[in-house]
Amino acid sequence: MDENEAQSARKLILPVTTILFGSFGYGWNVGVMNNAKVAIQNCPEEPHHLEATTGLKSCVAMSDVMWGVVVSAFCIGGLAGGIIGAQMADRYGRRGTSKIIACVFTIAG
Repeated sequence: MDENEAQSARKLILPVTTILFGSFGYGWNVGVMNNAKVAIQNCPEEPHHLEATTGLKSCVAMSDVMWGVVVSAFCIGGLAGGIIGAQMADRYGRRGTSKIIACVFTIAG
């Protein structure tokens, strides 16, 4: 490997790492939804302190089918993001698009 190839490989480390973390974050968020299913779906008999103080419910009563629709919305969002991401890459370039997506992921959590 000559010096130019080595320098090019070093320049790719940060963008590739950023893109991999984005994919990891997407998969993590889909998986985390299933871990929280029981806590979100099962409503206690007595009102939770959150509901008493803020009026917000501590759970959302829904069937397993409805839960599947909610979780699959993440996959539909991924499909839309893939289509929009391609258009953004054409407009802003790969580097600019990666920066924008990294900012969105950072702000969204």
